[in-house]
Amino acid sequence: MTFSGISLMGEQDIGGGGLNGEDVGAVSGTEATMDDNRVPLHFVLDTNVFIALEPGRVVPASGLLKAAEFVQLAHSQGHKLSVTQATRDDLLRDPNADRRAISLRLLDKYPALDRIPLTDALLERVAIKREELAARPHDIADMEVLAAVHAHAVDFLVSEDRGLLHRAVRAGLDASAFTVEAAITFLRSLEPVVVEPPPRVERIKCYTLDLDSPFFDSLKADYHDFERWFVKIRREGRAAWKISRADTGDLEGLLITKDEDATEIGLVGTAIKACTFKVSSDSHGWSYGELLLKTLFEEARKKNVDYVYLTAFEKQTLLIDLMESFGFRSVGKRDDSEELILLKSRRAPSDNSLSPLQAHINYGPPWINQGSPCFVVPIRPQWHELLFPDASVPTTQSLLPGLEVIPRPYGNALRKAYICASTTKRVASGATLAFYRSEDSRSVYVIGVAERVSYMSTADEILQLVGRRTVYLPSDITRMLDEHRRLHVMLFRQDRHLEQPWSLDVLRNAGVLNGPPQSITEVRQGRGLAWMRQQLAV
Repeated sequence: MTFSGISLMGEQDIGGGGLNGEDVGAVSGTEATMDDNRVPLHFVLDTNVFIALEPGRVVPASGLLKAAEFVQLAHSQGHKLSVTQATRDDLLRDPNADRRAISLRLLDKYPALDRIPLTDALLERVAIKREELAARPHDIADMEVLAAVHAHAVDFLVSEDRGLLHRAVRAGLDASAFTVEAAITFLRSLEPVVVEPPPRVERIKCYTLDLDSPFFDSLKADYHDFERWFVKIRREGRAAWKISRADTGDLEGLLITKDEDATEIGLVGTAIKACTFKVSSDSHGWSYGELLLKTLFEEARKKNVDYVYLTAFEKQTLLIDLMESFGFRSVGKRDDSEELILLKSRRAPSDNSLSPLQAHINYGPPWINQGSPCFVVPIRPQWHELLFPDASVPTTQSLLPGLEVIPRPYGNALRKAYICASTTKRVASGATLAFYRSEDSRSVYVIGVAERVSYMSTADEILQLVGRRTVYLPSDITRMLDEHRRLHVMLFRQDRHLEQPWSLDVLRNAGVLNGPPQSITEVRQGRGLAWMRQQLAV
């Protein structure tokens, strides 16, 4: 029996990544203080968010409070909120004349975008045919919101519609799509006050968990045998990994696994099954989904298993999107269940013909293509600390004067961003990245794989690309553009932490570097490149 649930609207919710997750460069910082040079952002509100905001309508109290907090943060920071013409169309379809009139009057408080023509490219990405739209008003409304982001009319969309957010993923706009909770987390991170640090993953025994916690309510509702199964694994002394609030101890994320023979799913080899994979909706926006995946992948690496898998209902589109973005694929259903089996192989076939990036996604992390070009990427200690909080770096100095260095969404995530002023155009998708911590320890602790590299000259386009992956504030990016006019923007995926860091002396002796790198440095063909590839193969 399996229990692996996540749903956007209820208490089961991914944090991240995707929509989450929300990273850096000379590395970036969503934690420094916002100042008067901040870049105003533009959010478009979906109809369900507008309804949650306005009095006189039946909405859950929690939804009203969250929506109100989002608006308060947006207004206090000087950001712009708009709606689309589709929201007016939605309200006009309300059969209650009095309520319709009130809603339309309240809608006038929000600027409405002009209608944006739907492009064939956008329709193709979300698999909707133009001729089908006339009879599907809800789809038209979804597409108008997506078109606003796609056309760069706004920076981000905010919605509680699971279907719309799923379409944003399909359209490649997931970095610009927020739930209300995720939008609050993002805006809080721009506040001058240091936000509460997110907790880290802790290994525990299942018998230490309180089954009466509200965290488990949705699991009990979805799986009628959940309590009986949970008693069983408690008695087994089964281990689990939890994320909890530092101040209250409340459970925010939970991963429970089981070691299996792969014959359980009709394969040959060994497997780890994620029996429970859940993040509370209250923690959405912290990339806790990716943080739990880090934990799962590390267990798979330590145990050297052939496969990792979990199950999900078809309605759990955000969970499925997250897993597919990390190489899981649906391989059908169990005979006795309506849940899909989402499987990830950790063994690349000998005739693997995938691109270096796609192979890393399918079979890692960790997984590096031995033929990919390699680069050393320098990062200052303060940004390294924020971007890679789980790297074990011996240091005693204060890295960010006046700001405590604590974990952040982009640190939790596996998908991150690096922004700098480098003019090199040699880094491409699939390249191997060795992140070199400069100034203090002068060593490589983290390896990554380049996902996408762009050269951009406006803050808006950079923010739309990196979304919540960056540690840079909008004002940081603006200042960098004022100085350099054009920035090197690199999305990448974290592959591994080195068990034995590569110090500058080691890198020199191996022929990787001649001295401390001042900018992104390619490791040329020869002894140094061969050494680096051999180290990563091990």
